[in-house]
Amino acid sequence: MTRDWPAVQLRIKEHPDFLQYFYECPEDVTWTECDMNDVNETRIPFDVLDTNEAETVFKNHVNALQQEEKRLERASLKRREAIEEMEKESEEANTTKTTVETIKKLKAKKRKLKQQALQTEIDLEKKRLKQM
Repeated sequence: MTRDWPAVQLRIKEHPDFLQYFYECPEDVTWTECDMNDVNETRIPFDVLDTNEAETVFKNHVNALQQEEKRLERASLKRREAIEEMEKESEEANTTKTTVETIKKLKAKKRKLKQQALQTEIDLEKKRLKQM
Protein backbone atom coordinates (compact mmCIF):
# COMPACT_ATOMS: atom_id res chain seq x y z
CA MET A 1 0.00 0.00 0.00
CA THR A 2 1.38 3.36 -0.97
CA ARG A 3 1.66 6.14 1.59
CA ASP A 4 2.12 8.74 -1.15
CA TRP A 5 -0.98 10.92 -0.86
CA PRO A 6 -0.77 12.49 -4.37
CA ALA A 7 -0.54 8.98 -5.89
CA VAL A 8 -3.60 7.93 -3.89
CA GLN A 9 -5.50 11.01 -5.06
CA LEU A 10 -4.66 10.12 -8.66
CA ARG A 11 -5.89 6.55 -8.17
CA ILE A 12 -9.14 7.87 -6.70
CA LYS A 13 -9.58 10.20 -9.66
CA GLU A 14 -8.96 7.34 -12.12
CA HIS A 15 -11.32 4.94 -10.35
CA PRO A 16 -14.42 3.93 -12.38
CA ASP A 17 -16.72 5.00 -9.51
CA PHE A 18 -15.07 8.41 -9.09
CA LEU A 19 -18.07 10.40 -10.36
CA GLN A 20 -20.40 8.51 -8.04
CA TYR A 21 -18.65 9.93 -4.97
CA PHE A 22 -16.84 13.09 -6.12
CA TYR A 23 -17.35 16.08 -8.37
CA GLU A 24 -14.81 18.57 -9.63
CA CYS A 25 -15.23 22.29 -9.22
CA PRO A 26 -14.38 24.54 -12.15
CA GLU A 27 -10.63 25.29 -12.42
CA ASP A 28 -10.90 28.89 -11.20
CA VAL A 29 -13.14 28.05 -8.21
CA THR A 30 -11.97 26.51 -4.92
CA TRP A 31 -14.06 23.86 -3.24
CA THR A 32 -14.99 26.33 -0.48
CA GLU A 33 -16.40 28.69 -3.13
CA CYS A 34 -18.02 25.96 -5.19
CA ASP A 35 -21.81 25.97 -5.28
CA MET A 36 -22.94 23.48 -2.67
CA ASN A 37 -26.48 24.75 -2.44
CA ASP A 38 -27.89 21.77 -4.33
CA VAL A 39 -29.47 19.77 -1.51
CA ASN A 40 -29.69 16.70 -3.74
CA GLU A 41 -25.92 16.66 -4.27
CA THR A 42 -24.39 13.99 -2.04
CA ARG A 43 -20.98 13.88 -3.69
CA ILE A 44 -17.85 15.48 -2.26
CA PRO A 45 -15.81 18.16 -4.05
CA PHE A 46 -12.61 16.41 -5.15
CA ASP A 47 -10.54 19.44 -4.11
CA VAL A 48 -11.32 18.59 -0.48
CA LEU A 49 -8.68 15.89 -0.85
CA ASP A 50 -6.06 18.61 -1.35
CA THR A 51 -6.37 19.67 2.29
CA ASN A 52 -3.88 18.73 4.99
CA GLU A 53 -6.73 17.27 7.00
CA ALA A 54 -7.61 14.83 4.21
CA GLU A 55 -3.99 13.69 3.97
CA THR A 56 -3.82 13.31 7.75
CA VAL A 57 -7.00 11.23 7.78
CA PHE A 58 -5.54 9.03 5.03
CA LYS A 59 -2.24 8.54 6.87
CA ASN A 60 -4.03 7.78 10.14
CA HIS A 61 -6.15 5.23 8.30
CA VAL A 62 -3.04 3.60 6.80
CA ASN A 63 -1.43 3.47 10.26
CA ALA A 64 -4.56 1.91 11.75
CA LEU A 65 -4.62 -0.72 8.98
CA GLN A 66 -0.95 -1.51 9.56
CA GLN A 67 -1.49 -1.83 13.31
CA GLU A 68 -4.46 -4.13 12.72
CA GLU A 69 -2.38 -6.22 10.31
CA LYS A 70 0.38 -6.55 12.93
CA ARG A 71 -2.19 -7.48 15.59
CA LEU A 72 -3.66 -10.15 13.31
CA GLU A 73 -0.18 -11.49 12.52
CA ARG A 74 0.60 -11.73 16.26
CA ALA A 75 -2.72 -13.47 16.91
CA SER A 76 -2.08 -15.87 14.04
CA LEU A 77 1.39 -16.63 15.37
CA LYS A 78 -0.03 -17.29 18.85
CA ARG A 79 -2.64 -19.64 17.34
CA ARG A 80 0.04 -21.50 15.38
CA GLU A 81 2.18 -21.81 18.52
CA ALA A 82 -0.82 -23.07 20.51
CA ILE A 83 -1.62 -25.63 17.80
CA GLU A 84 2.01 -26.79 17.72
CA GLU A 85 2.00 -27.10 21.53
CA MET A 86 -1.24 -29.10 21.43
CA GLU A 87 0.20 -31.37 18.72
CA LYS A 88 3.34 -31.86 20.81
CA GLU A 89 1.28 -32.68 23.91
CA SER A 90 -0.88 -35.05 21.88
CA GLU A 91 2.23 -36.75 20.52
CA GLU A 92 3.64 -37.04 24.04
CA ALA A 93 0.33 -38.45 25.27
CA ASN A 94 0.34 -40.99 22.44
CA THR A 95 3.93 -41.89 23.27
CA THR A 96 3.00 -42.27 26.94
CA LYS A 97 -0.03 -44.36 26.02
CA THR A 98 2.12 -46.54 23.77
CA THR A 99 4.70 -46.87 26.54
CA VAL A 100 2.03 -47.87 29.07
CA GLU A 101 0.60 -50.40 26.63
CA THR A 102 4.08 -51.78 25.95
CA ILE A 103 4.77 -52.09 29.69
CA LYS A 104 1.47 -53.94 30.18
CA LYS A 105 2.33 -56.33 27.34
CA LEU A 106 5.81 -56.92 28.75
CA LYS A 107 4.39 -57.61 32.21
CA ALA A 108 1.88 -60.06 30.73
CA LYS A 109 4.68 -61.75 28.80
CA LYS A 110 6.79 -61.90 31.98
CA ARG A 111 3.90 -63.52 33.89
CA LYS A 112 3.45 -66.05 31.10
CA LEU A 113 7.17 -66.84 31.07
CA LYS A 114 7.14 -67.25 34.88
CA GLN A 115 4.16 -69.61 34.58
CA GLN A 116 5.94 -71.58 31.85
CA ALA A 117 9.12 -71.73 33.95
CA LEU A 118 7.13 -72.87 36.98
CA GLN A 119 5.34 -75.48 34.88
CA THR A 120 8.69 -76.69 33.54
CA GLU A 121 10.01 -77.02 37.10
CA ILE A 122 6.88 -78.95 38.10
CA ASP A 123 7.25 -81.24 35.09
CA LEU A 124 10.93 -81.81 35.88
CA GLU A 125 10.13 -82.54 39.51
CA LYS A 126 7.42 -85.04 38.47
CA LYS A 127 9.86 -86.71 36.09
CA ARG A 128 12.51 -86.89 38.80
CA LEU A 129 10.02 -88.37 41.26
CA LYS A 130 8.97 -91.03 38.71
CA GLN A 131 12.56 -92.04 38.26
CA MET A 132 13.02 -92.71 41.91
